Amino acid sequence: MIALVLTLDAEYIAGQLIEQMEDPHFGEWVTTWQAYLSEDVIALLKQSVDREKLRNARHALHIAEMAYKVAQLIGSPRAEALAMWAQGNALYPLCRHHEALAAYQQAEVVYAREQQPLEVTILQVNQVVVLQEMGDFQGAVALEQQARATCEALGAEAREYLAVLEMNIGLAYQQIGNLEAALSAFERGHTIFAEIGDMVEVARIDINRANVFEEQDDFHTAELLLIEAREALILAGQYQEVARADLNLGILSYRRGHYQQALHSLELAYNGFASIPIPGDVALVHLYRSFIYRDLNLLQETISMAAEAEKQFKQDSTRWQQVLALINQGIGYQRLGLLEPAADMLAQAQHILQRHGAQTRMLMLNVDRALIALEAGQIAIASELAHQVAHELDLETAPTLHARLHLLLTRCALREEPPDQHAARKHAQAGLVIAQTYHLSDVLIAAYHLLGNILERDREPIGALQYYQTAIHKIEEMRHRLPLDAFQMGFMHDKLAIYEDTVRLSQAIAPPEQVLYTLNLAHTAPFLRFESSMPLPIGVERAVPTNQPVDAKLRERLQQLRERWHWYQSKLEGYNDLETDPAERRKPADEAALREQMRKIEAEMADLTHRWQVRTLSASPVETDLPVFLPATMAAFCAHIQQQLARDELLLHYTVIEDQFHVMVVTRQTVQMLSNLISGKRLNRILRSWRLHLHHFQHHSADQTSEQLLQHGLAHLNRMYQALLAPLEPFVAACQSLLLVLPPGWHDLPLLRSLMEVSTLLNGAM
Repeated sequence: MIALVLTLDAEYIAGQLIEQMEDPHFGEWVTTWQAYLSEDVIALLKQSVDREKLRNARHALHIAEMAYKVAQLIGSPRAEALAMWAQGNALYPLCRHHEALAAYQQAEVVYAREQQPLEVTILQVNQVVVLQEMGDFQGAVALEQQARATCEALGAEAREYLAVLEMNIGLAYQQIGNLEAALSAFERGHTIFAEIGDMVEVARIDINRANVFEEQDDFHTAELLLIEAREALILAGQYQEVARADLNLGILSYRRGHYQQALHSLELAYNGFASIPIPGDVALVHLYRSFIYRDLNLLQETISMAAEAEKQFKQDSTRWQQVLALINQGIGYQRLGLLEPAADMLAQAQHILQRHGAQTRMLMLNVDRALIALEAGQIAIASELAHQVAHELDLETAPTLHARLHLLLTRCALREEPPDQHAARKHAQAGLVIAQTYHLSDVLIAAYHLLGNILERDREPIGALQYYQTAIHKIEEMRHRLPLDAFQMGFMHDKLAIYEDTVRLSQAIAPPEQVLYTLNLAHTAPFLRFESSMPLPIGVERAVPTNQPVDAKLRERLQQLRERWHWYQSKLEGYNDLETDPAERRKPADEAALREQMRKIEAEMADLTHRWQVRTLSASPVETDLPVFLPATMAAFCAHIQQQLARDELLLHYTVIEDQFHVMVVTRQTVQMLSNLISGKRLNRILRSWRLHLHHFQHHSADQTSEQLLQHGLAHLNRMYQALLAPLEPFVAACQSLLLVLPPGWHDLPLLRSLMEVSTLLNGAM
């Protein structure tokens, strides 16, 4: 009965301490309770920390810090050790790893001195997870073996902590790329947690298991585990861990090529982590958002997001995430053509992986290094790296990397002198099979395109065209899931070559209707599709706004960034202005610094704008199989275009194929193609002459009359007319209205002016 009263008293005191800890007079208040403070009170405060750390780690840390102050008043080493333990438990979820490790080690010293093996073991188990996050995998494995031996010796008393140990060592194995060992450890821990009925820990370890399945490209199993874990964590009120489930659902959607859905899940995760806040987990959201931006070819945002995340990971000593951020920056620079900073980023990542013996991860890095070498024309280095990876890589544990490697080997074979067509086809087909098996959308598109290129070289145009069309089919399916203009345009940037190859080959072997349809896909590829004017296929739905309220903080941050940008811009505009005090004039170096600040602001504004747009659209556009190249689809498109034309209207759709101008001539009744009108180089010379003439016309000198300038101008227009319009005179003469579609990069061709001027000249001559 006395013990019960003491426990109640301790619970009351602990509750009062938590309630009063934000009071500015807390120190004075707690002194009056000093006679009632005990180790039992500290133990109850630690329990509060452990309950709160998965809901709100920031609040848990405040309790732990208060507990340590109270423990110092008690003056007991055990009380202080218990409070340090509580601090470590709160610091770890906040990614403050060095501080967490120091807290656990200080507590361990006290318990070891007092010969408390269970407490020592628990603290060692906790240190294992901190060490693996810091990249000290050897230290984590060594300590795990020591803790495991004690847990097994203690038996049932330590069974719960053995499960935690399995989870922690599983994370260490996963970080160095030993996925089989990681999964085995997670499953052993899962079994123990399920036996003792700790469903929160079951859910947490299921998130870790899902991450391994996702890395092994078993997306279905990963999704089921994450959804089930998320529901369990919501029921338990563990919203911080719900955000972690959202983060991993976002990563999974990204791996599947479902970018819109991925961004929605990452936005949910960001809101959860930022509200606490947990900087390390916020950085993880930034990292995976940078991966999505990379795939959408929003490269400045990619570099900015990855750099921001890398800075936090470096501060937190989370080595594997730091490596990923460095790699992503490197790929961003590579795609911008900045090969030197790209190589530097990958070199930094390589140094970290080598230092920590993460050999499996080195294979992934070497594929990216080989791609940069290939881009730089260092074919021998790229090929050597690729074959080294091929020798060491296990297909079953890394199918995505294996597929990427096959495509890399394909490109190396095609770049050899002479090209090794047989090896290229073999590797491209192997990569295609893996991509089809594991539904790797981006790899599928690249494999189809490469196989089309190879078949064209081998003079198999029909098969090549089928591969090109299949690649475009997949691209259009993925683009349909991206309702935002900026995302679609970025996504299409590195895929336009596939459309160009399809147009070129279609022009040679396909009927005019198919060429017109393909031309439309190619010319609208960088923009929104023609869905606004065309009925969608059955089963296809457009993304619609969800009318979700936009976060006021997001809106406020955007406004702050706009104001800062305008301030920097005003400083730049006054760069050479005279200051009142000459000493205040800025030096040339200041301009570069200002522009760098503006670039960072622009990247953050772009990211916030994307997040704003993501929140206003539904998370999951309806999945559909768009019938892109079905004969009925192509016929319906051509009929739709022709129905829009009046009887006296003519549509001229120009295109450039291998530097030759061609034109599709479309009337209400017919579709036909006229080829090889003029080379792009020759037309470009005429256009430059025309522009120079306009400049002279605006600033004509006294030695030339207006009549002479006019005649010169008519000569330029006549050359354009003869090249691009004279062959079409039978069609043009019969029409009253002319509709023009010009190729990208040629929109300033003065075709209508040349038609009017030359027609006037000809009519006057008659």
